[in-house]
Amino acid sequence: MSINDWVYSYSKGIWQITKIINVDSLFPTKSSETYVFVKRLLNEKGKRSFSMESVHPSFIRPAAPSDKAVVDSFIKENPKAFKEFNNYHKPIDSILNLAFYVKDNNERNRFKKFIHSNFPDIEKGLSDIQIVKILKDKMNDDRSSIRNLTVQFISGDSELFENRYRYTKINILDF
Repeated sequence: MSINDWVYSYSKGIWQITKIINVDSLFPTKSSETYVFVKRLLNEKGKRSFSMESVHPSFIRPAAPSDKAVVDSFIKENPKAFKEFNNYHKPIDSILNLAFYVKDNNERNRFKKFIHSNFPDIEKGLSDIQIVKILKDKMNDDRSSIRNLTVQFISGDSELFENRYRYTKINILDF
């Protein structure tokens, strides 16, 4: 499995591998995972259908020689469409969801202020390790098994720094 290989992915169609990354993570457990980013050229009917997705390598299979021939023919007959395909990019963000318990609206508002005041420079980027250091006390709240507030840390286009996602945005969800 290499960059530019034509493959089948989780979703139907013929896809090209654009990126393979190895990511170290603390969530849901400490692990190191590989992810494959693919871009679709043709749908299952052989029609132009651009899309992108990120999948675990176990979902990737090499395209059959007959489908590679279909791709080669499409590229030869549609050079403009293939150029558009090569230029096509849809960012695929990676999101770290951390769920918390807040007992009422007053605590919810204090928690939101806490998040904003403790992550003022999030756009510069933080790893999951740095985020956990900041939230350590809040993550160990055992008052309830209910989780009714979610903080999303977003890594735009799955950007990495030292094999860890680089989170540059925050969303706070009231559930």
